[in-house]
Amino acid sequence: MAAVVFALASRPGLAAHEAEDIANKLAAKPDPAARSAAGKIRAEAETEPGRDIELDQDELRQLAAVLESMRSVTDFRAALGRLHADVATALGH
Repeated sequence: MAAVVFALASRPGLAAHEAEDIANKLAAKPDPAARSAAGKIRAEAETEPGRDIELDQDELRQLAAVLESMRSVTDFRAALGRLHADVATALGH
């Protein structure tokens, strides 16, 4: 079961370690929207699953940038690919 599920088209989910990795990358960015997204992801990862995370457009842009930077990593799982595609769709790309 996914530790974190996003309120996007296919409801992509992440395992706890993936959510933490992405949250760490977002938190390291100076942008307030990135830090806000990191906080939302961490808060959901630390609680019982059951609520989808909703991110605003600025938070989605920051998440998209982090996911794009992770694409070159050899272990970029299919779940991350689905999340990346859903974020791009939500942003109109």
